[in-house]
Amino acid sequence: MSEKDGGPAFPSMYVQFGMTTRADQIFAAFKKFHAEHPEVWVMFKGYTYQVIETGAAFYGAAAVFERMRWHYRIEQNSALKLNNNFRAYYARMFESVYPEHDGIFRSRVRKSEFQPPAADDLQEFVAPLATGEGSLLSELRKLGEGT
Repeated sequence: MSEKDGGPAFPSMYVQFGMTTRADQIFAAFKKFHAEHPEVWVMFKGYTYQVIETGAAFYGAAAVFERMRWHYRIEQNSALKLNNNFRAYYARMFESVYPEHDGIFRSRVRKSEFQPPAADDLQEFVAPLATGEGSLLSELRKLGEGT
């Protein structure tokens, strides 16, 4: 079945990896990174709470990430890389785990939900699909509460 016939716009081989959208790939990579680097989540929470303590009504997850990059690179001389694709997941996870601070970050539609998987970014593991914002937030809450 071709794209013209209403079929997938990308090869069916991606489905065998449990990934039907770019969002699925990014979320799988995020979960892997989160499991390997729980200290990033701890730091994200800490810097976010510093922002909240200033009385800010909202703030950018990108700014929190840049502060974290400064910490790792300048203050710790670490080579740890923070993927910009993960900012939205950390922001959503924070608001899911701490609903009293819902709205501290502005969320946008994940455009990757509507994009096919990137051929050069197949993960080496099968991960559950990141379908729907509701199930995404539920899974992020579980990840965030576990660390």
